Amino acid sequence: MQSKIVILGTGGTIAGTAASATDTVGYRSAQLGVAQLLAAVPPLATPAAGAIECEQVAQFDSKDMDHATWQRLAQRCGHHLARADVAGVVVTHGTDRWRAAPSCDALGPQRIQRDAADWPRVEIVLNHVGAGGALVDVLVEQGVHGIVAAGTGNGTLHRNLEAALLRAQAQGVHVLRASRCAAGPVLGNDSLPSAGELTAVQARIELLLKLLGTA
Repeated sequence: MQSKIVILGTGGTIAGTAASATDTVGYRSAQLGVAQLLAAVPPLATPAAGAIECEQVAQFDSKDMDHATWQRLAQRCGHHLARADVAGVVVTHGTDRWRAAPSCDALGPQRIQRDAADWPRVEIVLNHVGAGGALVDVLVEQGVHGIVAAGTGNGTLHRNLEAALLRAQAQGVHVLRASRCAAGPVLGNDSLPSAGELTAVQARIELLLKLLGTA
């Protein structure tokens, strides 16, 4: 019977402390363990016997998240979700990183077993006034595997940046067009693939998982 919720702690803002509860700038993140967080919430401090488990997977500022921790987190999620007595997993983190709750099938064992140091490199470039293609060219020279371009409006790009991305794509680099705008999908075109409704950061994760699945 599925009855337990497992809470995985990774640090971040939610685990931060400050001299004042109203200090949103001078606080220090990742100071409290996940067990301490639960103890501070009365309804969670005394749950029904065995209803909640917690595990500390990592402990750092959310802006310092890395692929190795993503890999470890995915493995721990997979481990707990495979248990017959676990109904779900909650990951506590911070405000500096986009959160996702993918299924184990979406991650796939074959994707997360690969050493994080060998994961495909996927970078984000930003469209802006006068944007050129030099950064894209450097990334290609360095052997980048994928590039997400955060464009304006419908993922539109400065002609020089677009030309560089087309060159990169012709050399085998996977390219996605996203938008830097707060809302609105990116419709496809005949040259550079669209990221649809995904933000640039979401599109980077999508592309990374795709490349891990085909490596």
